[in-house]
Amino acid sequence: MDNILSIFNIINQSFSFTSQVDNARNEICIGGFLPNKRVNAYFIKYFNNFKFYVDDKLKNDYEKYPIDTQMLIYSKTKIGFKINENTFLETKLDKIDYAFLIKLTPDDFKGECNKTVHILFGGRAISTIKATEYLKTQYKEIYKKYGDNHYFFAIEINLIDNSFNHKKGIIDFTKDMFP
Repeated sequence: MDNILSIFNIINQSFSFTSQVDNARNEICIGGFLPNKRVNAYFIKYFNNFKFYVDDKLKNDYEKYPIDTQMLIYSKTKIGFKINENTFLETKLDKIDYAFLIKLTPDDFKGECNKTVHILFGGRAISTIKATEYLKTQYKEIYKKYGDNHYFFAIEINLIDNSFNHKKGIIDFTKDMFP
């Protein structure tokens, strides 16, 4: 919560936490498309080339979520995130995960609304927390790179010590997700 409240001050915009209200001015959505219905709706509408490969043994668990699970691919061989035909970010149990930071701007909504939406999530809870931390601590750098424009990027998280892989830096998928 501390990261989220600090983010409001850092980016100097007023936001509402996600709710079922469609006319919210600006939003920060915490959590991915499984636990968050709002994020699920954004992914279905704007990011249908994003897939989450999960262990097929968990199919019954995931199907209990009250959301559209079209982003899920059940697999016996790999776990991770498929961004497009050529990019797969493999997660490794207790070793590697990814935090995602996404920004939709009024231009992305094509006149439907005039708001900015930040989506922060990871494959695990700690990675979601790390996504909020990254936005909080690196906002000036993110703004230097993207300005007021949209973005979609990932940061590799080392789950052994819960650190960012700064050597790898951000893995930018903006062009893949906003063609």
